[in-house]
Amino acid sequence: MTKFIEIEAKSILQKYKFRDDWFWNRYGANPYRGCQFACNYCDAITEKYLVHESYKDFSRIIYVKKNAPKILGKEVKKLKPDVVAMSGVTDPYQPAEKKYELTRKMLEILAEHRFPVHIITKSDLVLRDADLLREIAKQTWCTVSLTIITFNKELLPYLEPFAPSPERRLDAVDKLIK
Repeated sequence: MTKFIEIEAKSILQKYKFRDDWFWNRYGANPYRGCQFACNYCDAITEKYLVHESYKDFSRIIYVKKNAPKILGKEVKKLKPDVVAMSGVTDPYQPAEKKYELTRKMLEILAEHRFPVHIITKSDLVLRDADLLREIAKQTWCTVSLTIITFNKELLPYLEPFAPSPERRLDAVDKLIK
């Protein structure tokens, strides 16, 4: 069973010294710490990013940065627009997002301030925010990356036990490009 702990974040945007070569972003934003998808290959559970006492807790305890939109609103006012990756360490559309809607609220702020956005997710829940993503794309630039590692039904429970199926992700891509 997943436990949610609401916390107050001190900051939300991570500014990188150099633009990320993979995702083209200057900033990263993670509205959650921990990820319910429990992907066994996730680099966020390594010592480099470890934000929990153990890697086993990373998918069982989700820290919800309940003030993330408010903090983001303050931070973006001080910056020139540049690409924000949502999220680099956890999935912005993990199941917690259905309840808390932090990603959507943060996208509204980024749209208002004309910041380009790169969404990185495994979830078709991204479709809920297609209206905002289209608005951002019209104003500046927006892209969505949906990762798919295999269609092998025997491997998926071991690799991505709680992530949406690859078929749902492909369907999301199809709907986003229309």
